[in-house]
Amino acid sequence: MDITLHKLKYAMGKEPVNGFKAIDKYSDFKYIAKVKEILGLEQFKRIEDSFLGPVLQFCSRDLSMSGKMNHTILTKTLKTKKEKEQWFHFGGHPMRFSIREFHMITGLKCTEWLPADEEEANHYDWSRLENGHSPYDLIELMVEAGEDAHDERFSLAMVLLIETIFLHRYSKAMFPTSNLQKAQHIDVLLNHHWGIDAYEMLLKSVKKTVEKNLEKSKYPLDGFPYALHL
Repeated sequence: MDITLHKLKYAMGKEPVNGFKAIDKYSDFKYIAKVKEILGLEQFKRIEDSFLGPVLQFCSRDLSMSGKMNHTILTKTLKTKKEKEQWFHFGGHPMRFSIREFHMITGLKCTEWLPADEEEANHYDWSRLENGHSPYDLIELMVEAGEDAHDERFSLAMVLLIETIFLHRYSKAMFPTSNLQKAQHIDVLLNHHWGIDAYEMLLKSVKKTVEKNLEKSKYPLDGFPYALHL
């Protein structure tokens, strides 16, 4: 069957590819090794057994993101009214990138979850940080917590990896204290819809890029652009 595509961002064969050089990505895998060094193999296995396990396996393959591939994908954008999806075309066929595909690739939780009223949070001093925090702040807190603070270290390590892999925007951005509040209770940390947060950040950046940046030689993508690559 012939499929009629939505209006294209660029006509086939006229996509802006020449002159493109690179995509600045802020998703960072370098903290995985640091967390593993601090926690040790036994405690780090707890993270490998969590929802981050598949992503850690992916990161361990030492794969690099192809900026040119992602740029090519973005230049094949279809114009639609879908606010929570992005559509592209390949060989005259439409291809959807939605939160469903993002979940399939990352394994992050993408559905709402509310903790039970009776659940009590831990009260770590770091939950009261006021002006945001950096990855180095969390590393320092992990070291200060000590080897016997298994739950505290686990919570800090999970937040650190979630933020730096999936929620990073701008090279020197501080992360919001609200993420540390979620880490006060391990059930909340493990069941929060991090996938929704990460997908919405990436999608917003993709839509902005498609609208304004595709004809530039270099531009940034926030969040986890490896999801597009994969």
